Amino acid sequence: LGVDDVTTGVNVRTVSGAILINGAEGLEVEVVAPAGYRVFGGIAGNSERIDVTAGIYFVKVGARTWNVIVK
Repeated sequence: LGVDDVTTGVNVRTVSGAILINGAEGLEVEVVAPAGYRVFGGIAGNSERIDVTAGIYFVKVGARTWNVIVK
């Protein structure tokens, strides 16, 4: 399952062990665990794969934030 932001064309979805972000080229991306530590930060390419352990994460792309669950 993925979530699209129809205003920007950004798609955030999860697969086993990773967060996939598409359509975010040039936007700032930050992935934060609920405990508050930063898992990833940087400027996105058109397609990003961020490998993480299973859990809940907050994914910020530009000004929009998603809550995702990685299994």
